[in-house]
Amino acid sequence: MRILNIYFKNINSLEGETRIDFTEAPFSDTGVFAITGPNGSGKSSILDAITLGLYGETFRFNKPAEHVMTKQTADCFVIIEFSLGSERYQSSWHVERADGQASGELQPAVMQLVHLNTGDVLATTQQQVCTRMTEITGMNFRNFTRSILLAQGDFAAFLNALDAERMDILEKIISTDIYADYKKQVIDQAEQAQQTIDHTKQKLAAIALMPPEKQEAYEHDLIDYQEQSAELLSEQNKLKQQQAAVKEIAFVQAQITVQKKNLKQAETEAQQRADLCQSKYFNF
Repeated sequence: MRILNIYFKNINSLEGETRIDFTEAPFSDTGVFAITGPNGSGKSSILDAITLGLYGETFRFNKPAEHVMTKQTADCFVIIEFSLGSERYQSSWHVERADGQASGELQPAVMQLVHLNTGDVLATTQQQVCTRMTEITGMNFRNFTRSILLAQGDFAAFLNALDAERMDILEKIISTDIYADYKKQVIDQAEQAQQTIDHTKQKLAAIALMPPEKQEAYEHDLIDYQEQSAELLSEQNKLKQQQAAVKEIAFVQAQITVQKKNLKQAETEAQQRADLCQSKYFNF
């Protein structure tokens, strides 16, 4: 997962709109960079913006909407674009106060997840966004803040620790119960697969098998039916040949009838001409 850019407004001490584009210099020119500054300058606010935009939560506040909005402002938002391989996504979080007034009642947070490659809206509520984010990245909020985005105090303790102490700190930061979660997930999937197998076996066991002698009798019947079918096909071919011969005879007979009719008509016309000639001769 690679965060491409962050666009946020009124997050803690960072009043107004702020944009950070990691695809442009100087970020694009180096693989490692640091976020530095005095206390209260907004270092942790950038981390808050990242987790708010992705999951609608922060590792510092249980109800972030009530704490992260800059004092005396009426709204705040975070828009994050990130990529996974060639796939690009945009996740957003937005909170505002009623009537657009800084003293207005805080409204519920609005979140959305969009697949930028296709323009499809994948989720429109915080719960849906978190679910789809977990499906896409393989990390829920807890795993993300334990493995990708470490709390500032925990990371500082790790840097200042002795070599012998760092393993204990890593276990504290990451927490071994994460692996227990993965183990439980694998076990649950295995149990579900086993249930499917057992159910399939039960269905197979419920199918009554045919006795061998009955199967043998059906096989003999099948051979007889196949022989009868071959005989019927042969008889059908003979009948088709006879049918074609009958049609040919009928056609010839029709032609003979027409020729007889034409011959009779010709004889009649010839007789008429002969009678006419004979009549003219006697009159002459």
